[in-house]
Parts: sequence; structure tokens; C-alpha cells
Amino acid sequence: LSCHRQQADAWAGSKHRHAMQAATEETVLGDFNGSRFEGQGTQAHFFRRGNAFVVAAADAEGNTRDFEVGHVFGVRPLQQVLLPLEGGRLQAFTLAWDTTRKQWFSLQPDGAAAPGATLHWSGRYQNWNMMCGECHTTAYRKGYDDDGDRYATTWAAPNVGCQACHGGGRDHVESARRRGAGTDGGMRRPSP
Repeated sequence: LSCHRQQADAWAGSKHRHAMQAATEETVLGDFNGSRFEGQGTQAHFFRRGNAFVVAAADAEGNTRDFEVGHVFGVRPLQQVLLPLEGGRLQAFTLAWDTTRKQWFSLQPDGAAAPGATLHWSGRYQNWNMMCGECHTTAYRKGYDDDGDRYATTWAAPNVGCQACHGGGRDHVESARRRGAGTDGGMRRPSP
């Protein structure tokens, strides 16, 4: 970062920096003060339980359950929530927060998929581990176990860091340091 300060500063305010974040008071943009959404064949209730952000919605069997938000996904113009399910799954909920209009809206405007369907928010094609994680994290490892139909997904950073696209930086930094042995490590410092 000391060598590429301008790029690091630009990244700090970028969508890449906020591609995915743990759900906290600072990162969750949506209204979780008891707001409700009903339309396009779906309904949900967004509320707080202590420090947790919770979505009450129909599960894969059609029963309304409370799901605690694990992460938020994206920052503008919309933000989705990721809901952890059994088997290490993170599911992208199909209602998103419009950061401009400040309201919940459906990502399935022609009608929500029925519970149990692969396009239902709890279904295979809304699964973050399979569909989204590789592009929204750094050093992503899916960790899928076919025999158990489970995920043990890992990532080095929950955002799109420099190394996500440019590869590992350790060799680059060590090489620069070796070239400038005894000084500043061969690394240029930004001008004041």
C-alpha cells in the first residue's frame, strides 16, 4: 500500500472495498426497524434482535422463520443480505435495499420463486457460495463437499482486494525490498 497509495486510497472508497461485509451497525444500510415488504409474491419482515439484524421470511418449505443476517453484499445502488443456512450455505436474499430510494424491493419483479424451487432465495441458484463468492472476496475457496452436500467456504478478505485480481503481492514486495537493501527497501514513498 505504501508503494501504491493513490490506488489504495481510491480502493478504500470503492464498491470493491464494500463487496461483502459482516453485518454490523456500520455496514447494514437497509431498514431493520420493523419494516415490512409485501409484493411480487413474497413478504418479509426486517427487524433487530439485540445487535442482530433479522429477516422473517418463508423458508424452503414455505414456513415463516427468522433468519439472522450474516453479511451484507454490495453497497450501492443496492445492498443484499446474506442469510446463513444449514450446510455452510450463505444465501442471497432476493429482496434488496435500494440505497437511493431507501426502500426494500424485489429482485424478482415478475414474481418470487415458490419455496423449494431452485430460484427461491433458499434455493441452489441463490447460493452465494456457488454463484457469488468468488467475485466478491479475495482468495476464495468454495470448499464444497459433494458427498455431504456441504460447504466449508473460506476467504482471505471479505471484499475485492488488490490481490483478488492482481495475484499475491508477497513476492513483489520482497523483491522490491531486496533491490533496495539497506535503504527504504527499494520501495518508493509517495510525495508529501
